[in-house]
Amino acid sequence: MKTNKGALAALAGLALVLNTGCIVYRDRPVAVGVQEAPPAPQVEAMPASPGPEYVWVEGSWSWHQRWVWAPGTW
Repeated sequence: MKTNKGALAALAGLALVLNTGCIVYRDRPVAVGVQEAPPAPQVEAMPASPGPEYVWVEGSWSWHQRWVWAPGTW
């Protein structure tokens, strides 16, 4: 019996995708008009750096049906 390796590989890939239980679809970006300015930045204590190669990125507000603070991080 002769086997087609390409078809077998495709079938194995399909089985792997179907076995995960989910398929991810990427949504297109949607423009959102926000009618209120974000609150003032929160005051954060900057923790000690985990190493000399790290850079501190300050926290910021982002819109998720309301303003949500994302804390700073190394």
